[in-house]
Amino acid sequence: SSLTMVESLMKDPAVVQATNGKRPNLAVFGVIDFTADKVDLATINGHIYSELNKTNRFRFTDPQQLAEKSKDIASLYDLLEDTQTGQQLGQSLDADFVLVGEISNVIKTLPKTKEVYYRISLKLLDSKKGEFVWQEKDRLLKSKKNIVYGI
Repeated sequence: SSLTMVESLMKDPAVVQATNGKRPNLAVFGVIDFTADKVDLATINGHIYSELNKTNRFRFTDPQQLAEKSKDIASLYDLLEDTQTGQQLGQSLDADFVLVGEISNVIKTLPKTKEVYYRISLKLLDSKKGEFVWQEKDRLLKSKKNIVYGI
């Protein structure tokens, strides 16, 4: 869940060091939906933001400014994979770090069942270094169905 992912983030040595005695500026881009489902991203992103805010270890960029600057990104997928895209976004917002993630479907077919999971990943990009300093993935079971062959 996003709560345990935030806990993992806050315990990471790079984050502990970066927030020791100071509150770096964090741009919370949030989770990008790569499923065909209507996932309530506002609730997920709001929960992540709220949990991070409770730690009192970051200052946050202006969400309106983040939304405006994000329009310049050609592909949201680039934000997840291309550190230069995230670095440019972070620097344009004067953010020390950018938190971005994705949610996608993973289908696992077993001999008698088909399981569909949501895979959620979060990544923390250091805007100055241009590298991901933390990342975490989690899976949540969406559905499980028995498979009947021969019908």
